[in-house]
Amino acid sequence: MNRTAPGGDTPGIPDSASRYEVEGRATRYRDRNPARARREALLCRRLLARAALPEKARLLDAPCGAGRHLDLLGTRGGVLGLDASPSMLAEARERVPGIPLLRGDLFRLPFGDRSLDMVLCFRVLHHYPIERQADLCRELSRVAARYVLVTAFHPFSAHHLTRRFRATFLGKPSSRFATPPRFLSAWFRREGWNLTARTREGPLRDLYACLYERFASPP
Repeated sequence: MNRTAPGGDTPGIPDSASRYEVEGRATRYRDRNPARARREALLCRRLLARAALPEKARLLDAPCGAGRHLDLLGTRGGVLGLDASPSMLAEARERVPGIPLLRGDLFRLPFGDRSLDMVLCFRVLHHYPIERQADLCRELSRVAARYVLVTAFHPFSAHHLTRRFRATFLGKPSSRFATPPRFLSAWFRREGWNLTARTREGPLRDLYACLYERFASPP
């Protein structure tokens, strides 16, 4: 599922990122479904409100996409964005000028161990099968000192059940992978994290969000 994005040399870039190099696609993504964007921003706000962060915290949004969640984090000091797609980064630069943005690989983040106070990872886990999801959570855990805010697709949702039906009975495999909440919490627990809060768009919707906090304060 991973490949190098067209025109780029960063390894480990998924198809879900390289497809935004098609002309105009990143702009359309930025502007699509504003009602959903508002709902998802509300999920972020709920969990961000539970995080006891210092005023000058270093916060990473990865992948930052077209910058919609950088808007939420941008009132704080030390905000960074990272994405695999040059086109998405261009949209983010236009939306939130002045915030440092990097092109990079989510599975090999260019940061030292526990060098960031919080990592926000929104709407990406579902692009990977379970084994790769666990790897990604391990990398998020490595660079975050205090909190990780991550979203995933719930296996008990209307869309996921529809995908399962199509795969089983119509032979149409899905490119979206659900993550049982117990799996997500087990991966983070092994890396030294507790679940602080969890929220969801609604009982039949795909997306849920979790805030994880380290067992003990970092040195």
